[in-house]
Amino acid sequence: IAGTTTAGGGLCGKVPREVRDFSDDVWTRSNDPIGAGGVSEVYLGLGHHGLLVAMKFFLLESTRSSTDDLKNEVELLSHLKHDNIVSYVECSFTPTHFVIIMEYVSGGSLEKLLRQFGPLPLLALKKYLYDILRGLEYLHSQKSVHCDIKPGNALLHNDGDFRPMARYLGL
Repeated sequence: IAGTTTAGGGLCGKVPREVRDFSDDVWTRSNDPIGAGGVSEVYLGLGHHGLLVAMKFFLLESTRSSTDDLKNEVELLSHLKHDNIVSYVECSFTPTHFVIIMEYVSGGSLEKLLRQFGPLPLLALKKYLYDILRGLEYLHSQKSVHCDIKPGNALLHNDGDFRPMARYLGL
């Protein structure tokens, strides 16, 4: 399954359509990306058991991190549990890609929200900033540092809470 590819993935080349994680679960990505970072593409994913997730694909040859660094980051991500941090689900290595499978946060980013609505009402802004700061405070309590704090990395959950995506090694 790890080698199954279809067209798709400009930034990351041909992105595998399906991946098998280390728990032996199979995840299928959507046809079109839902987001992109500097060295990654994010797709909506569906587990064989029905769970919707976000699947973040990194082209192995373009990542600055070694395989050991990636494994260390996954180990760290797997232990983070907080309402204001995007949850890690699983990961996968394919011959060409490293894939982080994480909670799908459907409300979009703070950046997108600001583009769509302009200046936010003060009450909403205070709540969103509180949520983001709670997530960052938790990361710091775990001796972790977020390497890329920006509105595009603060995601709005459908329950109205913001969740910073945890990033450490600058993936």
